[in-house]
Amino acid sequence: MLRACVVVILGFLSSFPLFSECSWRDLGDLRTREIGFSLSAAGGEVWFATGWGVAVRSESTGALLASIPVPGTTVAVEGVEGGAWAGSGSSLFFIRRNPRLEIAATLDLGSAINDIARSGSFLWVATATGVVQVDILNPLAPRVGAKLSTSTGSAHSVAVAGASLYVADGDRTIEIYTIVVPTLPQRIGEWESLPRTSSINAVANHLLASDGQQTEVIGGSGAALARVAMLPWGANSATSAGGSLIFIAGNDRKARLIDLSAPLTTSLTTVESPLMSGTVNRMGGVHLNGDLLLAAAGDAGVRGWTFDRVGAPFSVRFLPLSGGVHSSSFAGDRLIVAPFSGGLQSYSDASSRISLGATWATERSWFIHDGLEQRLLTSSGLLLSLWDVSAGSQTLISQITLRSSVRTAILSSATSAVVLLADQSLWRVDLSNAAATATEVAADPDPSSLARAGSAIVSATVRQDGTTLLRYWVNGELSSAPMEAVVEGAANSGVALSTNGVAAVATFRGLILVNFAQGGAVTVVPGTNASPVTDLVIAGDRVLMLTDRRLEMRQLTGGALLQSWELDSAGSGVVALGPKALVTSPEGFAVVNLEASAVAPMEVALGADENRFYRMMARDGERLWLVESGAADLFMIDPQGTARWSARIVLPANPVGIAATRGLLYSLSAAGVVSAWNGAGRKVVEAVIDESEDQQVGKILEAAGALWIGITHGCSAGGCQSKTVILDPANALVRTAALSGAVIDVVAHGSRAAAVFDFPDELRTYDLSNPAQPAVMSSRATEGDPVSVDFGNGIIWTLGDRLRAWQESNLTPLAAHLDAYVSEPQTSYLDQKVRIQGDCLLVAGRTAAPSLWSVHSATSISPRSTPAVSGVVKDVVVEDGSLHLLTETSLEFWTTLAPMERGRAVRR
Repeated sequence: MLRACVVVILGFLSSFPLFSECSWRDLGDLRTREIGFSLSAAGGEVWFATGWGVAVRSESTGALLASIPVPGTTVAVEGVEGGAWAGSGSSLFFIRRNPRLEIAATLDLGSAINDIARSGSFLWVATATGVVQVDILNPLAPRVGAKLSTSTGSAHSVAVAGASLYVADGDRTIEIYTIVVPTLPQRIGEWESLPRTSSINAVANHLLASDGQQTEVIGGSGAALARVAMLPWGANSATSAGGSLIFIAGNDRKARLIDLSAPLTTSLTTVESPLMSGTVNRMGGVHLNGDLLLAAAGDAGVRGWTFDRVGAPFSVRFLPLSGGVHSSSFAGDRLIVAPFSGGLQSYSDASSRISLGATWATERSWFIHDGLEQRLLTSSGLLLSLWDVSAGSQTLISQITLRSSVRTAILSSATSAVVLLADQSLWRVDLSNAAATATEVAADPDPSSLARAGSAIVSATVRQDGTTLLRYWVNGELSSAPMEAVVEGAANSGVALSTNGVAAVATFRGLILVNFAQGGAVTVVPGTNASPVTDLVIAGDRVLMLTDRRLEMRQLTGGALLQSWELDSAGSGVVALGPKALVTSPEGFAVVNLEASAVAPMEVALGADENRFYRMMARDGERLWLVESGAADLFMIDPQGTARWSARIVLPANPVGIAATRGLLYSLSAAGVVSAWNGAGRKVVEAVIDESEDQQVGKILEAAGALWIGITHGCSAGGCQSKTVILDPANALVRTAALSGAVIDVVAHGSRAAAVFDFPDELRTYDLSNPAQPAVMSSRATEGDPVSVDFGNGIIWTLGDRLRAWQESNLTPLAAHLDAYVSEPQTSYLDQKVRIQGDCLLVAGRTAAPSLWSVHSATSISPRSTPAVSGVVKDVVVEDGSLHLLTETSLEFWTTLAPMERGRAVRR
């Protein structure tokens, strides 16, 4: 349990310098989350930018070799001889491998770094203000060289191919520079690509330009380029798999193997990282070495998969089609599909490469019901049609308009069909002439689905009692008396039939086989009811079951599992002929080689810690609570201010706010329920705030042991009212007071508190001699939309559009500091925090990095050296000389206590 959560281990070295100014010093951090932003391979190792810093892993096994925190949010990395260059925030860091990792050089580029590419002894860095060239001939003294502007002013991605540099800057054009003379890069043209091209990759002698949703494959060199293909998937990253095979990874958390030389874009193998509760659910980088694929998988961290082989013959090939495919059939060695967009399409499938043949009857949307040799039976509404689809021709043989739309139909011969209509009537249709004729067949009871094998026919009828009746005509003569069998459950996925008289259906009990050649003996195959069956078909002595994104092949006799295949998308129907199966889906169709090895890629256990997505924290004495969606972790704070994991509890709902006091965690739900939890995860007490049906709860905050909860109500009637309810944890959460306005932030020191409110927008001070009954001392209208407040030495500080100082005694405005708030990537106005201890003031959440200021007076503050932090600060708590900063990737520890011999706390 402890290993699955967060563990703190004290090391002997610190990666960041310690600062004595302002009396705060950096005690260490606890990594809570590894974000796989990007990767780069060099010298048998793969470097990962993990948000928290940089990790290096073995290229052959994926094993973690070393990691190091880097100030800021590390999103880009480029491996080089002797180490790697990391882009974090606006700075470029050289991480030396010696063999431990150490930050050996830092270069501030002045704007946020998005991507890095290398050419010889130069780096080309994509930043928020364009491309910066960096000379790394001496990695310990990097120097800024040329600066390249772009048409949008920023650069999202860069790629080097030969002597050319390609830049994606978020608009339609890719900008092209020659770097034959690296010190004199010259713009030589542009390439018009996707409207919002955000990434560019060079792989297998091609460029891949992507907007996150689709990808243009570009051939050529320099400015002489040509479009090769358009992929319907985004490609944040790509890696060669040998020859024209490449893996691409994108925003759908998938890495796909594709063949750049194939006539049609086809996915040959797909792996997928899990969906996490964070905000970086995408793959940012992939690297293949032999049979091991490593991925920088966003919130899923670093992932790896092994393959039995990467090459033909491929067990599953998926061809995406816009709008998806209704249905399909085989016609010899060709594939016939009916797209949702209309018409019928023929494809050839030779040498494992799918290519488009004829397209016809595009004036209608069709459904393919059956195929027999070179005949194809289709319907469109009331219209039933038989086609000759011999190679090189698509000829309409016969057609008839029926009295109701076709539900299902089968070919009982090359010129005869049995048709079930939507009105449940059953018909025999003669298709031997151009004008077909139909004769109704008495069917009692009315069937739900049909199947054929040779001349034999079987029907399945789902009955009102929840059972399914199977009726079997061995010679296909529906006027004769059939054999019958009843099975338990509703066979909503249809029925299949073999040439030797075995029918197959799937119900809630799983796969059921009925052997009519043995008098209707029923076999329920155990272990086949885990997933609902979408469709099934019998091919020879095997039965194929389609279940969502998996195709299973089982022995017809006994139902033993032979093989299974993972599909690229959820399948809707399956047909089979010889060694192939054809699976249709709302996204396209897949061809499954039933005789090829079906060994799926296996995920490799890389020994990574489980990511936590903490959104808020609260401290009460030695207890520190960190909360994510649906759960909370309790940490115990030691005398030096570092934390050790103690317990994890499950919360029944995602809280909108938390507070801690009296040894308990208090959560506030969106419904206004306040619950108190102990360290064992037991709910101790609960209270409900119910002002009106349209109430909206805001924050829950602790002040001197009491709980302050802001709410707004009455807005649906046009008269919004806001108030702050005070609950007393010492008295079973009894409501003891109500204050006007919804509290935004409150901080208590001793028996006094300062608070900022919304509606009315006010700054107030309170006497907390009785915490359950706060007594207002002074109040005034706020300025600058403050979201955080603290006070000390007679001065109140509020932080909003600017940092403002107020006289504590009478709330007179004294000064405004800092420039006006400007939104930055990954920051939010509401995340701002101001906290003060002694003469040291902390400002966090306003920019990517927090800042410390020495307070000389209300009108005079000066910046101080600030300990480096990994990630953007989201929350802050200060207590007993310890300061904790919650970032996207870590929990940082600062202290005013005297230093000990031990160094940085690092999560392993």
